[in-house]
Amino acid sequence: PVEPRPARHAEKVRAGASMAIIDVLPDPVAMAEFVARATEASDHPVSFLAVLPLPTGAADLDRLALYTHAVEPSGWRAALDVAVDPVEVGIRLAAALAEQLLAIDGVIGLNLGLTHDGGHDEAATSLVELTRRLRG
Repeated sequence: PVEPRPARHAEKVRAGASMAIIDVLPDPVAMAEFVARATEASDHPVSFLAVLPLPTGAADLDRLALYTHAVEPSGWRAALDVAVDPVEVGIRLAAALAEQLLAIDGVIGLNLGLTHDGGHDEAATSLVELTRRLRG
């Protein structure tokens, strides 16, 4: 359940945590609310890493759904289903979401949650391209 997570996070902070990884929560508004609530409940500042999915096809989204707390980004499946180049579309969608997540106060970076349907070379190429786009 999402509701008790900020309080659980505060317990981890009291135990000494200085950084937290937020599972796939691709709604920037929900992510910002979580970060604000978790920060408010904590007794010292904590930095956050947001998990960013990089799906390049419907099979990748199916694998993403296997993670307990993962939420499929709205509209991604439809966009990937009709894409002529689903790898390009997946990278574009992930880059746009990354920019929104990185704009949230307290989120200092990303944990790339690769669910790539291709081989290792294709996955690495997708990660490099996503990173290039984020760096400008």
